[in-house]
Amino acid sequence: EYSDSQLMPPLTQALVDAGALGTIQRAPLPLKILDGHVDSWDQLPELPDIKLLDTQYDEIRGLAEAGEPVELEFDIRNWFKMGPITYHNIVGVIRGTTYPDEYVILGGHFDSFDGGTGGVDDGSGFSPGMEALRLIAAAGGKPKRSVAMILFAAEEIGLVGSQDWVADNASLHDKIVTMINRDGSPGAIDGATVPPGWYEDLQRITEPLVDLNPRWPFELSVNHYPSTKPTSPGGSDHSSFAMAGIPTFRFSNETDYSYRRAWHTLYDTYSELVPYTEHQEHSALVTAVVAYGIANLDEPLTREGTYLPDGLFADISTTSGARVIT
Repeated sequence: EYSDSQLMPPLTQALVDAGALGTIQRAPLPLKILDGHVDSWDQLPELPDIKLLDTQYDEIRGLAEAGEPVELEFDIRNWFKMGPITYHNIVGVIRGTTYPDEYVILGGHFDSFDGGTGGVDDGSGFSPGMEALRLIAAAGGKPKRSVAMILFAAEEIGLVGSQDWVADNASLHDKIVTMINRDGSPGAIDGATVPPGWYEDLQRITEPLVDLNPRWPFELSVNHYPSTKPTSPGGSDHSSFAMAGIPTFRFSNETDYSYRRAWHTLYDTYSELVPYTEHQEHSALVTAVVAYGIANLDEPLTREGTYLPDGLFADISTTSGARVIT
């Protein structure tokens, strides 16, 4: 039951009062399956909400509009369990030889929605990071700084894993050189955009990648416009680090894969990655080279110019294409 301060939405209340047993939505393939989040145990949903293929829905609607009786039968099994539920992050580390308490962190989340098994979101993201660590270790790499790969839990329900990791490791914030997150389509890394103060170091590190594979020549570019630190969690786990002022950056990704096909749908399976095997292998090599190179710098990457200082700013773009932040 709903309390007076948390009333049932009017439409839902009207359906319940009319004796409705549930609602049906029309949806094309791929069917998106989102969470059934509620704010409290006292606000559990009253009506099941079912998605049908658009062709099925249209057939049923046509029969109903023609005045013909329609009988539907569904086997619906929902369970609600009192929390809290324990989640676990998974952390793998190659310990640094000179500065073991300084870190280059690779990240990606390993949870997924129930519609699929997370092959794309985010198997395509965390697997090159895992392979990068394996490649460094297999090559006998001895980085000066520690290189860590973190598989974050519960990203899909609010970046829970990365938020907790950042909160639990406050003493490491100043020791994290950068956090590189990967969460998107399977593809080949073909570049990166970095702050001006990083360009010289990253240009030297990524020089071998320019001709590593002629299909995906690596291109390094500069972002002259630092952003503000986010004040709330964003679209993926890197924002948890950015909120703490930890420098982050993302690689650019060359792919023809339509991310919307897999994002929170029943198509989010391992088979979606198979056509992109070479892309993913290339991304793992790029990730290994960049992470190892940053970990071996004589001095850590500067934090100057990665974020704007705290305060209010105006971001203005002129008709001539100029941009001013003040």
